Amino acid sequence: MAFLRPFCSSVLFLLLSVTQVETQSAECSVNERLVEIMENNNPGLVVTNIHANPGIIVTIKSSTEASSPSEWFEIKDSQLILKKSVDFEEIKLLQPELICWKAGLQIENIKVLILIQNENDNGPVFKQTNITVDVPEDTKVNTTVVPLTSVTATDADLNPVYYSLEGSQEAMDYFNIQGINNPQIYLRKALDYEAINFMRFTLRAMDGNAGAAGTHTATATISIQIVQSDLKPPWFQPCTAVGGSKVCISLGYTSKVNLSEEASGPLILEPGPLYAIDGDKSLNEKVIYEIVAGNDNDTFKINRDSGNITMTQPANILKTFMLYIVAFQENNAFRYSQTTVKIDVVRKNDHRPYFNETNYLGRVSEAQPAKSLIMKANTSSEPLQIFAADDDFLPDKINPDIRYRIQNSSDFRVTAEGFIQITKLLNVSSPITLLAIATDINTLEEANTLVSIDVTPLATPTPTVPPVTTATFTETSTTNLGKGTTSQKPSILPPGISSPKPSGSTKSTSPLSSTTGKDNLTDITRNPVTVSVSSSVIPPFVTTLKPPVIPGNSTQFLTTNSPVTERSQRTVESIKTSSPTTTQAPPQSGASKPTPPGNFATTGGSVQSST
Repeated sequence: MAFLRPFCSSVLFLLLSVTQVETQSAECSVNERLVEIMENNNPGLVVTNIHANPGIIVTIKSSTEASSPSEWFEIKDSQLILKKSVDFEEIKLLQPELICWKAGLQIENIKVLILIQNENDNGPVFKQTNITVDVPEDTKVNTTVVPLTSVTATDADLNPVYYSLEGSQEAMDYFNIQGINNPQIYLRKALDYEAINFMRFTLRAMDGNAGAAGTHTATATISIQIVQSDLKPPWFQPCTAVGGSKVCISLGYTSKVNLSEEASGPLILEPGPLYAIDGDKSLNEKVIYEIVAGNDNDTFKINRDSGNITMTQPANILKTFMLYIVAFQENNAFRYSQTTVKIDVVRKNDHRPYFNETNYLGRVSEAQPAKSLIMKANTSSEPLQIFAADDDFLPDKINPDIRYRIQNSSDFRVTAEGFIQITKLLNVSSPITLLAIATDINTLEEANTLVSIDVTPLATPTPTVPPVTTATFTETSTTNLGKGTTSQKPSILPPGISSPKPSGSTKSTSPLSSTTGKDNLTDITRNPVTVSVSSSVIPPFVTTLKPPVIPGNSTQFLTTNSPVTERSQRTVESIKTSSPTTTQAPPQSGASKPTPPGNFATTGGSVQSST
């Protein structure tokens, strides 16, 4: 509509100009009979100039009409003066009338048409600057929550109005206006009372581009309160929130009762009393409880209002009851949730398990294989055993429901009998303190004690050469020492090994010492060793097999049988040689005969004959 005003004014101006030319006389006239002025003019504005011949008097016709108040004008120095400031929003057209007098007679009547031009001097105006609306939580998306009539701003200058809505990022995710020329507010996504229940926005109305000179802005505050709807069922407490707190799941309750006893009063449950609250917290509807399954022989009953569970009769067998409980709203049974109550029937328990000792002492050598037992600290042959006594099981106090475990280390485990084993190799020698727990799996009662274990290092081997006792006998060697000759040679076993008799087993007169726990001599020296032995003879075809593993710090003699002669051979583990050597036996009599190399070799901690 605004663009039509200049066009209409131009047409009117042309018509009036034609009329003026036709009607104005030469004796009395004005420069302009159609005048446009801007509103908010300064008082004293010259509207037009008056031309009158001598002897002619020009006056303003008195009028009280709103469009032509004569008191607003005056004639001064042949000029029509507007004495007041005009507001376009109050008056849009002025039409003063001039009368020309000559000799007391009216000779001319001139009407001046003054068009008031509007300027943008007014901003948009809201009917209400503070608007509060209540929106139900279950309102559907795209629903209009604030209608157009409530948020439309008017502009006295009849300028187009542009709108914008401002708020927090979270609030703007839920609500917005339909467009810059349509300020009605609509819902963009589903509401959640628990997530956010109050939002405030600022609605702006502008009569021009934002930031442009002369643009006026009006604001209105929009407050939206979310009203909770009955959407959520009761939630058992405590519960675990899932799905962004939209659902809260109960993990169930547990309890126990004594065998053949009827408990008096409500059962004590873990993790707490059985109760549920309305998921729509502000509504807080009343909740009703029922047992729907698992109540064999109606052994239990539940108070429908409080949720307390009591017994109706004793349970006479050891078993587990799994009760299924439903909680629903009294005003809407479709709003319900369920949980379980596990009730174990156990033997009556008046005493807790306990350890007689507050600190058990044990020891073990490092590098022991897994499943090795911890030994008592003061003995090398008796394994350490922990024991939790229970005075409910007299006279031996052995509770068959006790289970042991180590709480602070996975390197150890406890057998059902209380023996402690290692679960992997212990590579560091240092004291270790364990916390052992004994648990009655029926009553869940616990006792604890400390176990101090000394992990000792393996001893470092120190080679020694004990006195050698030899017995000489004759062995016929098939080794070719010269052309067509055979020889009888003495041989000497390594130190600490006595010479075997040809027809029997070998017996040492000096003990061997094994301190390294190695399986063969090569493991000690990392080199093969060849030893020539004098003063004794090894029976032909006698070899020794690799001995079994000797535990660390062991001083026991180990023997192996020859697979050929079934003769017992003593293993050697305490010989340490830094490089391969050959020792020549001294001549016994007559000409010197060199001992052929390789007659006797020690490998893998054993003595072998290489005849």
